[in-house]
Amino acid sequence: MTYAAPIRAVAATAVKRKRGLPPEIDAIAQVPDSAFLRRAWFAAAGGEVETLLLLRPSGRPIAALPLVPAGPGGRLRAVPGSYWPYRGLPIAEEATDAELVALLAPAPRIWRLGPMFDSDPSLTRLTRLAPRAGYRVLTRQIGTSWALDIAAARAEGPWPKPSTMRNLHKHEKKLARLGDLDFRFLSGQDWNGGLLDALAAIERNAWVGSQAGADRKFADAGMWQGWEATLRDPALAAMLGVGLLTIGGEPAAFSFGLNCGRTRYCIATSYDARFAKYSPGYLTGYWTYQAAAERGVERLSLGAGDTGDKSSIGAEPEAAIVDCLFVRGAVPAALLRPFWRSKR
Repeated sequence: MTYAAPIRAVAATAVKRKRGLPPEIDAIAQVPDSAFLRRAWFAAAGGEVETLLLLRPSGRPIAALPLVPAGPGGRLRAVPGSYWPYRGLPIAEEATDAELVALLAPAPRIWRLGPMFDSDPSLTRLTRLAPRAGYRVLTRQIGTSWALDIAAARAEGPWPKPSTMRNLHKHEKKLARLGDLDFRFLSGQDWNGGLLDALAAIERNAWVGSQAGADRKFADAGMWQGWEATLRDPALAAMLGVGLLTIGGEPAAFSFGLNCGRTRYCIATSYDARFAKYSPGYLTGYWTYQAAAERGVERLSLGAGDTGDKSSIGAEPEAAIVDCLFVRGAVPAALLRPFWRSKR
């Protein structure tokens, strides 16, 4: 089904409703810090997807709004997403305001976008333009993300600091007494089922393996299959990288994340609890960050919350993590606002 854009400035622009995730999404996902918003990233979340695709008269795709059923009985719609860093829309950098309003025109009466950073340029634009398509945007903050600017830290002196390096060497020596240490940074064609199994084995022996309701990225069979499917996309396989530490040939710790543009989004670090007193996660994390920096990463996005581990390495709050509900009409928005703000 095709909708004519109801705006004179883009009268020839069309919004097409597509079942599933059309290949045009990958052509749109070219913005450096959000180039991971590809078909495979959305597909990993599962669900029956319907996509609104915005096309210019030449046929060039410039924006997409994928949606899946959500909420009680699947009566609402939400933008799907894989894991950290956030859920967002693939939008070409040259997309105009009028064109984005055209994309919103045939969207559902209520749909969810998030969690994501409140500093995200696409969210900023959509929030500003939403009233032109009849929407009110209900926003709730669910956390604060921390980041470390490696480039700024290096401008002030050596990074990691000499004191940190001494600490790393101390832990390395202690771990080396348990067996030969091997650290590798793996990405792209290095990904395979055996590597995913190694990460799952570490998680099963980590604290997340024994905690009910813990967020297991690989030890959970469904999650394992989701990552395996995502990694079939060569572009995403190249962005997703893991630092893996083995001790005596046995998987002991990993630091997993997404390198996109100048940023590494840190998704998960885990270690075998048998080695806990020697800080293998601390060591593996730093070695992974150094490997990422050698590949051009200048900034670490470390996720929500800080128990002292993030601020201790120089990280600072970078952005609020928000969840947004787009509601068409003032009355429905007023009715939903108290519920949305109180939801956790």
